[in-house]
Amino acid sequence: RRVAVFLCYYVYKHVVLAVGDMCWAHQSNFAGQIAYPEWIASCYAGLFTSLPVIVVLTMDRDLPDHIVMRHPELYAAGQHRMHFNPRRFSVWMLSGVWHGCLSWLVPNLVIGADSPGISPNFNKDWWIGSIVSFSLVLVCVDFRLWLVALNKLSPWTLLGLLSSPVLYLTTLIVFGHTYLGEWMQPQLAGVPLAVLKDAKAMAALFLAPLALAVDALIYMLILHICPSPLDEVRRTFKPSRVSPPLGGRTHAGAVDAAA
Repeated sequence: RRVAVFLCYYVYKHVVLAVGDMCWAHQSNFAGQIAYPEWIASCYAGLFTSLPVIVVLTMDRDLPDHIVMRHPELYAAGQHRMHFNPRRFSVWMLSGVWHGCLSWLVPNLVIGADSPGISPNFNKDWWIGSIVSFSLVLVCVDFRLWLVALNKLSPWTLLGLLSSPVLYLTTLIVFGHTYLGEWMQPQLAGVPLAVLKDAKAMAALFLAPLALAVDALIYMLILHICPSPLDEVRRTFKPSRVSPPLGGRTHAGAVDAAA
C-alpha cells in the first residue's frame, strides 16, 4: 500500500502543477510564457512536496502485527493489486487534472490579469494570481495526501503536512522580500505581501479549497461502498494509538511488508 500510494502521489503532484502550465499555454496562445515563477516551481518537487509524503507514509502504521496475523485475508490486497492497478492510477490522474484546473483557473479568472509583463515592467497583478494559484496547488496536493493517510490526526501526519506550508512560506519571503530574491526572481518583488492586501486574491485562496469537499465526499463513499480488506479490519480494531508516538519506534507492519 505504501509503495502504491507513493508512486501514484508522485506522478499525481506533477500532473497538478503541469495542468496550470497547460491552461496558461492555451490562454496565452502558446506565447512561451511560464505560469509559475521558475525558482518557486523548481522547489516544488524536492522541497515542498517530498518531505510530507516521506514522513506520512513512513510513519502511517496500518495495524499491529499480532492483529494482522489473525486476518490472512489482508494479504490478498497485494496479491490482487488492489492498491496499484489501471483504475486506481487513472483516478489519481483524473484527480490531478481536476486539482490543476481548480488551482489555476479560479485565481486567474477572479484576479483577471492578462499577461505577466516583461522586465522591468512586470504585471504585479498577474504574478499575484500566479502565487495564489501555486499556493492552491500545494493545498490540493497536501489535502490529497492527508485524505489517503490512514491515521489522519496522528502527530506524524500533521507534522509532515505542516512542513510543506512552512517551507513554502519561508521560500516566498526569501524570493519576495530580500535582495537575493530581487536578483534571482525579480517578478516576485513585493508580491507575497501584496497577496495579503488583495481582497480578490485572498477570496480565491480561501474559497477555492472548499471545492475539495467533493473529493472528500467521493473518497468517503468509496470507503463505504467498496472497502478494502484493510479498511474492514481497521473498522473493528480501534486502538487508542495506531501511529507511533513522536520519538518512538515504528515498523512497516506485516501488511505493507507483504505488499
